[in-house]
Amino acid sequence: MHKVAVSYVLVVTAVGCGSEGPMTPAMSAADARLSVDGIDKISKAMTAMDAAAVADGLLAAGAANLRIVGDVPDAHDFPDEIPRGTPADVGGVASCTAMSCVFTGYGLITPVNYRIWKLDGTVSHSGDTTTFDVTGSFVNHLERASWVIDGSVTTTAARVDGTLHSHGTKHNAAALEWTRDVAVGYDAIALDAQGCPIGGSLSVASSLDDVDDTRSFDLEGSMPFGPACSSR
Repeated sequence: MHKVAVSYVLVVTAVGCGSEGPMTPAMSAADARLSVDGIDKISKAMTAMDAAAVADGLLAAGAANLRIVGDVPDAHDFPDEIPRGTPADVGGVASCTAMSCVFTGYGLITPVNYRIWKLDGTVSHSGDTTTFDVTGSFVNHLERASWVIDGSVTTTAARVDGTLHSHGTKHNAAALEWTRDVAVGYDAIALDAQGCPIGGSLSVASSLDDVDDTRSFDLEGSMPFGPACSSR
């Protein structure tokens, strides 16, 4: 099994009274690969006008993007693990044309492990470029999070290039726990015939404002792919 080589440059700022001491962030090669796979799945699903597959790709790429930079308190926190449920658990409206997919309250309406989620917004498709303007709402028992996903990514059989931006908040009951902003750049990522990344790089700029503990973290990193196929 081939594994992607990992190198990164990180700029970290910590403010407040945290007890963990200096942070040592890492980047996940597996989640970087899952992020690229999710974007590729969305592009193919848009071409097939498969709204459910577009939603699944959004959830997969979005969750992977939350996990790429780790070892920060709450960085891997909900909603990074999102149950899909069965078709009978899913409700709302999702419809696609050759140009766009529109989601209105579409998602898991029957709780799975206390979790539900829904998507609202539009994913549009023009040529090889997919543009995102989607809001995701997630509930896990007393926790709830809201995420806005925007940006555009150009995807062909041989290349992924663009930026996906996610930003949102998490509440526990009525109290705000944190705000988070994650921008992932797909920087001229080359794909082999099987869709595996073999060149280019994935860059991440992630910030977390931990309201509970009065701390903030700002992280930046870049991970190259190739020359061999990276592992999931």
